[in-house]
Amino acid sequence: MHLTYCSAVDNVLAKLAEAGVPLLRLGRPATVHPALQGHLPGGVHFPDTSVAGLAAIAAGARVVSIPKVLLATCSPHLGSYILAPAF
Repeated sequence: MHLTYCSAVDNVLAKLAEAGVPLLRLGRPATVHPALQGHLPGGVHFPDTSVAGLAAIAAGARVVSIPKVLLATCSPHLGSYILAPAF
């Protein structure tokens, strides 16, 4: 089976992860590069995928500079939740 990773998003995030920047990768696990699997909800960095766990992730998010950027692939189970916070 051939898998296509979201290379543009994953290339940026892989460099950030290598630099030690805390990050959360959103998207379908099948399309996320294996090196970033631990940064998905449910991965080693964010094991709690309950609503409360996802709310804690959002509440703890830091925006370091402007412009504020969110890199994500389509994630239907998080779609309405992502739109709720004000950036």
